Amino acid sequence: MFTSGALPISTYMKQNSFHKSERLCSKKIFQTLFNKGITYANHPVRIIYLETLLPEKVPVQVAFSVSKKKFKKATERNRIKRQLREAWRLNNHELKTHLTKINKQLALCILFTANQPSEFALVQDKIILLLKRLLNEYNNLKP
Repeated sequence: MFTSGALPISTYMKQNSFHKSERLCSKKIFQTLFNKGITYANHPVRIIYLETLLPEKVPVQVAFSVSKKKFKKATERNRIKRQLREAWRLNNHELKTHLTKINKQLALCILFTANQPSEFALVQDKIILLLKRLLNEYNNLKP
């Protein structure tokens, strides 16, 4: 039985999870991310990342964005964001594990850049490619 208070960090680090503490909410970090972040793109997905200190003890905090200008209906935007979140949730474990080993933290934003909604399989493939590229960037760093 749980006592009152926060859950242990190990609970947050389950392989296929996306806990609230992993969401990027800080406006300050978000602004810095867009001003100084490094961008990788693979149509229809773009990733902006920045190595920074996060307010939570998690290796990565992530935000998802879909253009309101390109997708007028909120239902379309929400569907695409759900696809992005699910693709992230299923494929983030290698990156989180490696960042934990080398004791680094990242702020990350995943943006959908296409003009039309895409199938989940395509979105997932592109996110996997971008995450592999990001992981290769940090593979050179040793603990």
